[in-house]
Amino acid sequence: MDTNWILEVLMDAEKEEPEISRAIEAIFEMIANRQLDDAQAKVLEVRQRIGNSEILQRAASTIERIRMINR
Repeated sequence: MDTNWILEVLMDAEKEEPEISRAIEAIFEMIANRQLDDAQAKVLEVRQRIGNSEILQRAASTIERIRMINR
């Protein structure tokens, strides 16, 4: 148990700051619209700011899977 866990689980705090949450939402919207190059660029941009995270890795993996399926 760390401070992030306490904030998220016990105090129901947001995991990311609102700007980052909006960027992540935008990434998944771009993926849904098959704007994969834009989504990948946004993933890299957000990673530069916050480092890697589970949700960013999920987005990157989704982009890669779609690209592989569409070959």
